[in-house]
Amino acid sequence: MKQINDSEFLKILNSNKDTVKIIGLHIHLEDILHIDIKVQSFYFEDCVFTGERIDFSCFDQNENEYQSIQFINCTISNDLFIKDCKLHTVEFRNVDITSQSFHITTADVKYLSFSGSPDNHNKINSLMLNNIKNEAGLNDLDFRLNDIKTFVIHNSSINTITINVNKIDRLSFDGLSCNKSLLFWKNVIINDSTIKDSTINEFVGKGSTYGNGLNFEQTIFNGICRLEQVPDKITSSLKFKECTFDKSVYFDESYFYELSISGTFFKDIVSFNSTTVNIVKFKSVHFDKVAFFNNFRILLKNLVDIGTIRIIKNQLSKTENKIDYLDYNVIEHNRLLSDKNLSLNDRWLLKLNKKSNNFGSSWIKAVWFTIKVSWFGFLCLLIANSFLKNSGYNYEVNFNMKLASLQEIIKEWLKFTFSFDLRSYQNYESNGFLLLIFFFFKIFIGYGIYQTIAAFRKHSK
Repeated sequence: MKQINDSEFLKILNSNKDTVKIIGLHIHLEDILHIDIKVQSFYFEDCVFTGERIDFSCFDQNENEYQSIQFINCTISNDLFIKDCKLHTVEFRNVDITSQSFHITTADVKYLSFSGSPDNHNKINSLMLNNIKNEAGLNDLDFRLNDIKTFVIHNSSINTITINVNKIDRLSFDGLSCNKSLLFWKNVIINDSTIKDSTINEFVGKGSTYGNGLNFEQTIFNGICRLEQVPDKITSSLKFKECTFDKSVYFDESYFYELSISGTFFKDIVSFNSTTVNIVKFKSVHFDKVAFFNNFRILLKNLVDIGTIRIIKNQLSKTENKIDYLDYNVIEHNRLLSDKNLSLNDRWLLKLNKKSNNFGSSWIKAVWFTIKVSWFGFLCLLIANSFLKNSGYNYEVNFNMKLASLQEIIKEWLKFTFSFDLRSYQNYESNGFLLLIFFFFKIFIGYGIYQTIAAFRKHSK
C-alpha cells in the first residue's frame, strides 16, 4: 500500500472534482489537518489513516448543497472530527477505528450510518455524536453490526434511530430527542449505561441484553415502549428513575437479573407477563390504568421488599388474578416474618398460618396440619385417661389391657376429630381434664378445617 504525507493528501483533496475518491492509500499526517469540505464530497475506500488529527468542516458552506463523507473498508487510528457542517450522508462501513477521539459534532446530517456486515463488524473504540440536528427534522441514524467500547450521543435531535445487533461496552445518551422511533434490536450491552434527560417517541428493544444495567433517568416515552424477549443467556438489568410512559409498555417473556423502577408514571397499560427476575424493586410507581403480572416470577424472594410486593398484589387484584395474588401474599407474609420489629403476637399468628396452610396457598398442608393436630390431641386424651380412675371413658394407653381393634381406634379418633354434637361428649364429661383436652384441641382442629377450606378457595372463582 502506497503511503502519502500531508502535502500529497491535500493536493488530492484540492482537485476540482465534485466527489474526491481515494482508494488504497496509507495516509500519514505529521501535523493536525483541517479540511474545508466546501461543496465537495469525499469517498475513502481501503485506506489507512495514521498520525495526527484530521478535521472535516465547512467554513463557507453552500446552503443549497448536500455533500457526503464515506469511509469504506478503512482503518483509522488518528483522531477524527467532523464538525460545523451540513451534510447529506456520513457513512462508515466495515471500518476499524481505534481513535481515542472520534467526534461528529454540531452537524446537520440527513443520513448518518455506521454499519458493518454479519461476518465483519465495525470495530470502534469511541464515538461521540454531539448536537446532531436537521432543520427539516428528517435525519436518520443507522447503527448496525458494530463492536464499540464507548457510544455517546449528547444534545441531539434525530428522527429515526436504528441500533441493531451491536456489542456495546458502555452507552451514554444525554439530551436525546428521538422524534419517530428508536429500534434497539438484539444488542448486547456489557457495562453500566445511561439514557437520561431524553424524549423518545417509540422504543422497540426486543431481544437485547443490558449487562450490569441500562439506566433510564428523567426520560419521557411518548409512544409504545417494548422491552420484550430479553434472553436469559447473559445477565440483564434495567432501571427506570423518574420516567414517564404515555403509551403502553411491554416487558413480556423476558429475563432480568434486576428490574428497578422508582418515581415513574405509567399512563397506559403495562405488561410483565411471563417475565422472570432475580431482584425487583418498585418505589413510588404509579400505574394510571393497570399492570399485568401473569406468570411473573421472582427468584430471590428473600431480597424483595414488602412495598414492591404490595404494588404487585394491588395490580393482580385489579386484573382478578387470584392464584398469582395468593402466591405473592405468601411472599409478603414470609417477608413480614423476617421483620425484627414484628410484635410477638403477630409473629406467632404468622407462624401458625404458615404451618397450617402456607398462608392460604396449600390445601394439602392444611389437611396434614388438621390430621397431625387431631392425632396428637387424641393421643393426649388417651394418655391422660390412663392416669384417671373410673373416668367413664373406656380407652387408654396401657399395655396391660386388651388392645382395641383398629376399627375401634379409627372410630374414636374420627369422633374426637369431627364430632360437634354435644351429646357425643358424654364419654368425656365424667372428668374435667378429659373435657378440657377435648375442647382445647377442638379449637385447633376447627382452625385446621377452616384453613383447609380457605386454601381450597385459591382455585375458586
